[in-house]
Amino acid sequence: MFDIGAHWGCYTEAFLALGARVVAVEPDPSAASKLRMRFGSNPNVAVVEAGAGSKIGEMDLYVGEMSGIATFSDDFRDMTEKHYKGNYVYKTRAKLTTLDLLIKEHGTPKYCKVDVEGFEEQVFAGLTGKIAFISFEFHRERLDAAKACAGRLSELGDATFNYTHFDPAHLGFCLGEWVDVDKLFKAIKEESSDIAKESGDVNFWRVGDIFARIE
Repeated sequence: MFDIGAHWGCYTEAFLALGARVVAVEPDPSAASKLRMRFGSNPNVAVVEAGAGSKIGEMDLYVGEMSGIATFSDDFRDMTEKHYKGNYVYKTRAKLTTLDLLIKEHGTPKYCKVDVEGFEEQVFAGLTGKIAFISFEFHRERLDAAKACAGRLSELGDATFNYTHFDPAHLGFCLGEWVDVDKLFKAIKEESSDIAKESGDVNFWRVGDIFARIE
């Protein structure tokens, strides 16, 4: 399993419990240090202190006062400060790798989770082969970016999709079947609009995960 944007390793821990071998990729030095403290002695975990992007190199990483919102994306940083009131307090230079290079070094994972605070398009630009199952975080304010990611994954194989959102009252996939890109985003937009109208809360479940199955 690839845990791209591993933060402190909650996904890593969960998949280790299921018997997986995990490559935990995290560019924030503080979070990467915690990963090494937690999993450094575990032979089934490889901690990679880097971000995943379209090519190998370095880039400025903006780190927030809240844990878990570090980002390479200027657009995401602006959105976070506007809609989530998250403040970024400093930037640091971070290394970039690619999914292709990670696959070359560690093998092709059965599942790749991507949670990279607005940098998802660049992550998938660095992938040229198929991974059977992929998930990535999306924000309702940036659905065009999420649709571009899903479109990119569709170029890699026969891809179908489902999604979840961060609503404690709803567990599991939101759709009863795996669908194509257009049906996926039609469903997301319709559900978001309907719930906002019913609840009067335009901020309802701003964040979710899209799952791709690629054959």
